[in-house]
Amino acid sequence: MRPNIDPEKRSASASADRFTAALRKYRYDLFFIGLILVIALGVRLYGLMDAGITWDEPLTVIAGMKYAHNFLTLNFSGDAWSLVAEHGPISKYIYAFALGLFLHKTVDYETFVIAKAASTVVGAAVCVLVYLFCREFLSRRIAVASALILALTPVFVAHTQIAAVDGPVALFFTLTMYLFLLALKTEKPAYYIASAISLGLLIDTKYNGLIILPVLFLLFLIHRHQKLNEGQTELKPVQIRGLGDVLKLGAYYIPVVPTLLFLSTAAITMFVAWPWLWTDTFNHLIHSLTHWTYIPEEYFLGQLQVPPKYYYLVYFLVTTPEALLLLALAGGAIALKCRGTTMWALLLWLIVPFSYNFTSFIQDGMRYLLMIYPALAILCAVGIDGIAVYLAGRLKKIESGMLFSAITGITLLCLIASLLSVAPYYLDYYNYVSGGPASAYEQRNYEFSWWGEGLYDSVLYLEKYAPPGSTVFVAARPNTPVEYYAKNHTYILWNIDDKQLTPDVRYLITNQDNDRYHPFEFNQSEFRVIYETKVQGLPLATVYEKIR
Repeated sequence: MRPNIDPEKRSASASADRFTAALRKYRYDLFFIGLILVIALGVRLYGLMDAGITWDEPLTVIAGMKYAHNFLTLNFSGDAWSLVAEHGPISKYIYAFALGLFLHKTVDYETFVIAKAASTVVGAAVCVLVYLFCREFLSRRIAVASALILALTPVFVAHTQIAAVDGPVALFFTLTMYLFLLALKTEKPAYYIASAISLGLLIDTKYNGLIILPVLFLLFLIHRHQKLNEGQTELKPVQIRGLGDVLKLGAYYIPVVPTLLFLSTAAITMFVAWPWLWTDTFNHLIHSLTHWTYIPEEYFLGQLQVPPKYYYLVYFLVTTPEALLLLALAGGAIALKCRGTTMWALLLWLIVPFSYNFTSFIQDGMRYLLMIYPALAILCAVGIDGIAVYLAGRLKKIESGMLFSAITGITLLCLIASLLSVAPYYLDYYNYVSGGPASAYEQRNYEFSWWGEGLYDSVLYLEKYAPPGSTVFVAARPNTPVEYYAKNHTYILWNIDDKQLTPDVRYLITNQDNDRYHPFEFNQSEFRVIYETKVQGLPLATVYEKIR
């Protein structure tokens, strides 16, 4: 006779059993995801504020707070959403949400601590997505290695410590690629819809996310072509005999209705998530896009110029640790040899964004191509895997797993050394082949101190050692963050119309970005250097004291 068990208890017991079984099944994945989160967050949170508040952070975060206020007050008028309208609102929502979690409503130093911490969470989330991507389409060991490589890549660390838009771009780019590949693998409409929604959020983060469209298009064509050749479709390879065959093949490679539905879903997502587009949509969109017609000049390879079409390729080569460049070459060779859908996805993901070189808005080092670093990390791990398998076949007595772990460990140590060499100024990392930060400074080959690095350090020095109530002139860019550090002194912020110092100025702060582009002229015989912030011989900011 069966015992009379309460149905609710039986259901609870079954749920507990399923949960226990899931934990047992995914225990290794959960462990590695936890490890990745600890390392990715730890690296970014350690010394989080040491580089100071940088370009774009005040505008981005304050805009997010404004948007949150608009939501709470149900204010959806166009003017209420015009702040920083050159980019979509998604990154601002992220930082506003983080501030809301801490019930933080004022704009002060702590505001940016919270916002920067949110950026580190975004960076760590990208690393976890890379793990999930590789776990689904490659292998667990490649997943672990690629996620840890990404977590420690200097450029990616730098831009996922900043409360700006580029970290979220990398997040939604990676998510869109992951969901789209799942859609190709399973042919489930839900994954296509999810990837289209993610695409809309990506474009609503920053317009350079549009570079993913040719990646998805080419990947879809390659996948369909492979299915056709492998006989995995009802349509068989045929000789083109007439217009009917052409139309049949065209409909197979580019199904019109599903394509329109995919793009429409992305467009609707973009529209719904951005209230600024709800009124006067066309003009607001044009206004937003005009930001991208600006043609900047900057120092590149020793001269002030409009960046050339090879700008991003050069920056990629000089800001990527040499070990990663070599491993990515190996991984790329393996991907070309394998030619599976996943490998083509990685190659397109890494290479196609460099076509951004052919736009007019080229600047800021690798910032606008931050979305390629997940693909770079995965290809590096694929390269490590290929090298390990090759060496294991030659050495016989050593298993490929041990070799894979050893090569991965050496790679991670190289990345840690790269980070330590410039900490906390990861924005100014240049590899050894390029000559490092000092060479960038001496020859004016590349950008440095362009986010205001060193300014925070200089202000803290004066706050600690200068007599209270001193007047400090800040001839540096960006100088707006100074108001969030200032406590004991009066800080006069330079603007381009300032030609001379007022008599009450006792201290002067300059930085390299301002000195390069808008040098402030003063009588240096009246001042002496009392403090300087450097990274590998590159002077970021300098503090002068007036000689009395």
